[in-house]
Amino acid sequence: MALKRITNFGKNSIVASDRVSHARATDVVNNTTAN
Repeated sequence: MALKRITNFGKNSIVASDRVSHARATDVVNNTTAN
């Protein structure tokens, strides 16, 4: 059960970091097109 929690936490952090990097990439693209 503890192991399952750890894997879920790991999956959630991976998803969160994916969203953050995607948001940053979008910001970069928006800044480049704006300039």
